[in-house]
Amino acid sequence: MKYRRPPAAQRMVAAAVLAALTGSVLSGCATMSGGATGDAARSVSDAASAAQSAALAFEQHLGERTTDAATGVTLDDMLDEVQTAATSVAELEVSTADEREVRQTAAATIRECSDSIVAAREQVSDPGVTSDAGALLHRLEAAADAASELGDELEERQ
Repeated sequence: MKYRRPPAAQRMVAAAVLAALTGSVLSGCATMSGGATGDAARSVSDAASAAQSAALAFEQHLGERTTDAATGVTLDDMLDEVQTAATSVAELEVSTADEREVRQTAAATIRECSDSIVAAREQVSDPGVTSDAGALLHRLEAAADAASELGDELEERQ
């Protein structure tokens, strides 16, 4: 005897498959628009989000509302996200001087996000680091803001 799903289960499976396909199609469309500038905008926006999350985690750490371990994991994860964004920008195929400038600006902005997160990670993981934690938090927030602004600017150019 062949197993048949109940009709409600079939509808749920069909809805899940449709949702997954719709998500795939929409995300595919997002990556196809805007060429190099659009891809750079998305990468910079991803780095901005990661830097904002890192700043929030670091702020929570400074307020002693999270453990060193939890903050370290968050900072490591956000650094991975920023490095993925940096790789995406580095691999952009550009064909015009404007696209090369966009790639260079995006790479520099993402690099500052990365450097800020690394500095915060060092502060959390090594009690001997004596850098000004408040200034470091400000640096993280400034890097996130700069990346967010650049992402918005590049998004508007598409």
